[in-house]
This record gives sequence, structure tokens and C-alpha cells, in this order.
Amino acid sequence: MKKIFSTAFFACLIFVSACSSIPKLKEYPFESRPLAAVMPFIYSAKDKPEFSDAVDGMTDSLSSSLLATGRMRVIERHRIQDVLKEMNLGASGLVDSSSAAKVGKQLGARFIVLGSISNVSVRDVYRSVGIAAKTNRYVDVEADVRMVDVETGELISSAKVINKVESSEKHAFGAKAGSLADSKELFKQALIGLSDKLAYELAKNIRTL
Repeated sequence: MKKIFSTAFFACLIFVSACSSIPKLKEYPFESRPLAAVMPFIYSAKDKPEFSDAVDGMTDSLSSSLLATGRMRVIERHRIQDVLKEMNLGASGLVDSSSAAKVGKQLGARFIVLGSISNVSVRDVYRSVGIAAKTNRYVDVEADVRMVDVETGELISSAKVINKVESSEKHAFGAKAGSLADSKELFKQALIGLSDKLAYELAKNIRTL
């Protein structure tokens, strides 16, 4: 899964979560991989409403991450949106497994993936030592997902994951090195790390057809 960001953005960004790499799963033959549909994510971090619009890309990101595991096939987003429109359902109408299963049957999927961004934390920490100072901006994002069997409505797998990213800038003698990344950009980057972690948790127990 390729993700392209500006050099300037990488220069001021430190990936805290990158220290713990995600294990590589054994891939299955393409025709043996079950078909999954990732539903639109719900944003439920009510105390941070300013990030709600940015969560739209989480559905595509998780779909790409699931596909990259080599264990699942995924349905394209526009097909899911068409079916949701036909059934007069929005993301908020998919919180129960029975509704999700109906959508999955319409799509011909074996599994439905439901997710939400449950918590977002943003904080700036300033430290000074003598003539030097440093400011760190931390963004933590927590997500919950569950995967439901379309035929039975059974909960197959669930996961709760937190991804943390940070940006920093240093000051000394009136000069500044680096600059703090915007909190929304950090939030978007945190979502990418979340999708890879969530995909691993959902796919690790998947068996071939």
C-alpha cells in the first residue's frame, strides 16, 4: 500500500508506532480469500469534533490494508455506497450486526467490517533546558472494529487499537529547527497507522474458503 507525503511533512514528523513492526501474515491464493466489505467509519470522539471530516478516508485505508494482508478480498467503496443508498442506510444505521448482514448479502460479501474512531487526544508539551527549548505535539487516535459473518450474523473478530504520532520543533538562540505539524495532518497520519494494525488483527485468524 503506497502512501505519498511531502518531504517537509516527514521532516517534522516522528512515528512513535513504527518502533513495533506489524508481523507479516502468510498469504492465501487469491481465489481462496473471503470477500469483505468495509462499511463507512463512525466518528464518535465527541470532544474533538474538528477531526470528524478527516475520518472519511479511514474506510479506503482499512480496505487497502486488508487487501495487503494477502488474506482477504475487498469490495470497492462506490459499490458499498450504492447499496447503502438503495437501502436508505447511512453509517449510523449500521451499528447493529443484523443491518450490516443485510448489506453484506446484497453485496455478496462473506464478512462485513464495522468500525469507529472512539477517542482522539491532542496535546502540546513544552520543555526548556538552559537556552534551548523543544515543543512536542502528540496526537493519539483510538479505533474499534468488528467483523461480522454475513450469513450468521456472528461476530468473527474484533479489535481496539491506539496509534500515536508526534511532531516536534526546537528553539535556541532565537532560531527554530523544524516546525510543528498541523494536528489534522497528524490525525490523518495516525489513521494510516491504525488501518495497518486493525487489518492485521482482523486478518490473522481468517481461514481460506
